[in-house]
Amino acid sequence: MTVQLAAATESSVRLSLVGDGVVDLCGEWELYGPRCEYGRTLASTFRGKSVGEQRVEFLVTEPCYWSAAMPFLYELRRVDAGVTNDGVVHMLGLQRLSAHGVNLRLGGERVVLRGAVATSLNEAAAREAHETESAIIAVAAKEIPDLSAASRWGATVLVDASTFAGDVRQLRQRLSWEPAVAALLHLAGVHDRTNENVFLTGVVLSSQQWHDAANSAGAQLIVADLAAGERPPASLVALGKPVLALRRSPEFASFAESRAACDRLQAELAPEFNLAGYFAGRVGASE
Repeated sequence: MTVQLAAATESSVRLSLVGDGVVDLCGEWELYGPRCEYGRTLASTFRGKSVGEQRVEFLVTEPCYWSAAMPFLYELRRVDAGVTNDGVVHMLGLQRLSAHGVNLRLGGERVVLRGAVATSLNEAAAREAHETESAIIAVAAKEIPDLSAASRWGATVLVDASTFAGDVRQLRQRLSWEPAVAALLHLAGVHDRTNENVFLTGVVLSSQQWHDAANSAGAQLIVADLAAGERPPASLVALGKPVLALRRSPEFASFAESRAACDRLQAELAPEFNLAGYFAGRVGASE
């Protein structure tokens, strides 16, 4: 099943569980939280309401939205007379990163993402990314990456599915449960149904594809994949969408090193470009 958010404000948000015919959504569901690794919170319980055979909806009041700084999570349970029915607690969060013109905003604040491609997303990598305020581009190639550590410890993730060989629908469903996921990236010309997601969708464009960028109408953001010394064309920014610069090489031993490289990349592209994000190099073992 897929998690969807709607009508998100500071005072409330509607969260829906949408079934695919595989998971039985019958019975009673409750949402409990929030909780966070970095602070104590007053938790509340929200009861789900069935609004169709394959849809359960929660109205979450005074929501605590997930961010890399404060990764708030909620517990989802199926219950029967107050007793857990299936013995499983599902964790989820409320992601609120959005595109506004050429900028990214978290709530009402403009954010600029900086980070690296990560070839390992274990507990240590997620905690280091959080400590250095680094975002992550995680490559989904043969399988769906495990992003639970990033969601729990607080690291914003963009999933690069431009070479993903599996079921994209299943990928979307799984990623909708991970509040760390800010965006799902595809190849140019691949369109996604953004109304089914709780995250943004984007495209990864190399220099050979920049001339065709206008055809990526379904994308909400653009990642310019830059070779060494390469600069994105002004025409990308002219599309009115957030643009992120990505220079995949070299490989760094830590996120702290990659963050310094992001600052250098930003200075290199200034003053012509004031982009929504800068990603430099790789962190972790080779794929």
